[in-house]
Amino acid sequence: MQHLWLIPAFPLAGFLVNGIAGRRLSKPLVNAFAVGSVLLSFLWVLKVLAGLQPLESAYTERYFTWIQSGYVNIGFDFMVDRLTAVMLLVVTGIGTLIHIYSIGYMAHEDGYSRFFAYLNLFMFFML
Repeated sequence: MQHLWLIPAFPLAGFLVNGIAGRRLSKPLVNAFAVGSVLLSFLWVLKVLAGLQPLESAYTERYFTWIQSGYVNIGFDFMVDRLTAVMLLVVTGIGTLIHIYSIGYMAHEDGYSRFFAYLNLFMFFML
């Protein structure tokens, strides 16, 4: 089991930490949570990509049935194939670089933790 749900969960956790407690945290801690959460997603995507079989069409994880009525069965699933994994690498890799660049860019601005909270939320929605 690859635990695909962790890929979007890391940036969501970064959003929650910086959104709720960001004003009380120091800038290095805000940076650590913001950049670290996206970097963890990037590393997890690398793990998933390494675990994909060469000829496997797609890897699917089914978590629960969302709607079931008669013959209709709609589940909550995460699915990843090679193309998806490459795109996830691009999104999380570039997102990590953007987070790192933003540390210096936003150093003297008000709303520092709020900016990184929203940047993590944006990463969550992209994933």
